[in-house]
Amino acid sequence: MAKLLAKSVAIFVFVFSFINTSVAQDQILRDLQTKARTQLNNANYREAYNSYEKLLAIDANKCSFNYEMGVCVFLGSADKTKAQPYFEKAQET
Repeated sequence: MAKLLAKSVAIFVFVFSFINTSVAQDQILRDLQTKARTQLNNANYREAYNSYEKLLAIDANKCSFNYEMGVCVFLGSADKTKAQPYFEKAQET
């Protein structure tokens, strides 16, 4: 009986830790996206570019990350064609 209780507690702790870690990671991702959008809206294109690079390193296929990176590159770069791959990737997903 004691072994069963110990196993149950261990499983509960493992599952709770996994869920808690996942929630924390989601919050970090949301905070970084909010920061990037704020930087983009304030025309801080260099800082926004760095933030979107981090977001794309986490999820390179996310439509909104690619679109917003494309906007950032388009508005912040003299060479507007550099934004094209991000817009194309955003259309794919």
